[in-house]
Amino acid sequence: MDKIRLFYYMAIRRVITFKRLINFISVSVSYLFRMKKVRAIPPALMVEPTDYCNLKCPLCPTGNNTLNRSKGFMDLEIFRSMIDEIGDSVIHLTMWGYGEPLMNRDFSQMVAYAKKKNIYVRTSTNGSFFKTDDSVDRLIDSGLDELIVSLDGATQETLDQYMVGAKLEEILEGLERLRQRKAEKKAKYPITVLQFLVMRHNEHEIPRMKEISREYGVDRLALKTIRDTPAPQSKVKNKRYRRLVKIKNICSRVWFSSVVNWDGGIIPCCHDLHAHFVMGQLDSGKSETFTSVWNNEKYRKFRAQIIRDKNSISICRNCHGSFQSLEAH
Repeated sequence: MDKIRLFYYMAIRRVITFKRLINFISVSVSYLFRMKKVRAIPPALMVEPTDYCNLKCPLCPTGNNTLNRSKGFMDLEIFRSMIDEIGDSVIHLTMWGYGEPLMNRDFSQMVAYAKKKNIYVRTSTNGSFFKTDDSVDRLIDSGLDELIVSLDGATQETLDQYMVGAKLEEILEGLERLRQRKAEKKAKYPITVLQFLVMRHNEHEIPRMKEISREYGVDRLALKTIRDTPAPQSKVKNKRYRRLVKIKNICSRVWFSSVVNWDGGIIPCCHDLHAHFVMGQLDSGKSETFTSVWNNEKYRKFRAQIIRDKNSISICRNCHGSFQSLEAH
């Protein structure tokens, strides 16, 4: 259902051009025949604006200080250079990683630049940065297509158990400001999604979250599941909100998508949180381009290993190997 909804939004925004369609078909053929050299650009791209965050969520590697790589903010010129190079082929751009995207001061400029290529752009935020009309206006005016606002508690007491450092009143005021500014500007976008991560300690607040989503005029409420792990937060009572992963010995992600960390490091997947599998490096000196990295020896060997034995790769052992929805249905 999520894929259908996404394609619907992209169709409305006229994102699918003839060139992008041909590119997508070429990638699909490469995946179908398990080609280690992909004969096109990945149609989906994830870019990490920063790995800094203002919150301390206990299951997040940034929040619990287990993220084992340097911190920083993506350089605007590196981002622009990448979009100039491959933007005509990219359909879908996800702008988040292991940090709060809106902490990057150039975030709205990045979105606006990507929108010049008419790429479908979405981001996810903890909702702490809608404190002024100007901050909200910059987001709306950037052309952002979809905005996911995380709110993992309907009361401050519940919120404190996971989104440590977040203020419920502040987030709700920001949602109201976003609704008002969109109305005043007569803006349909960004589509606003209120996301609630269902955990053991907060599942009883789902009815209240549905009320909040209506009260604040969001376009959709997403009830996101959490993987069943030893962590007590994952032991939800309602089986509908449990996520059991079926492991497959193949992965479509390394054909259809790629991830660029804040420092320009290109990694195969967001599950490589510590950047152990850096395929190449984008920098201001342009010593490497995305296209040259996408089919270099490291990337081809990684795809070959995925085909041969995905479970032998540390970051892949517990992954389902597809673009699986994390929402409960």
